[in-house]
Amino acid sequence: MTAKNPDFTLFGTYALQDAERLLEQFEKERVKFQIDADTDPGPANIHAAISPRSNISIFVHRDDDTKARAIFDKLFSISMPSPDELGMQT
Repeated sequence: MTAKNPDFTLFGTYALQDAERLLEQFEKERVKFQIDADTDPGPANIHAAISPRSNISIFVHRDDDTKARAIFDKLFSISMPSPDELGMQT
């Protein structure tokens, strides 16, 4: 999964409730983001929709990465490793 704009990098993929918490705070703090929802229509529903079982991929603008990580740490009380710590290029 890739961002629609190369200035955005994958911040993570989250369950719907966690994504909602993050995105609400990102909006308040004016963090630029994009999302992509992995919809799971389930066997009884042929219409894909965002459901409680959906996973939401969040992409954050590279200029807002530090601010987004601080928000994540505050909301979830854990430290998110940086791309450098994971050996990823940004």
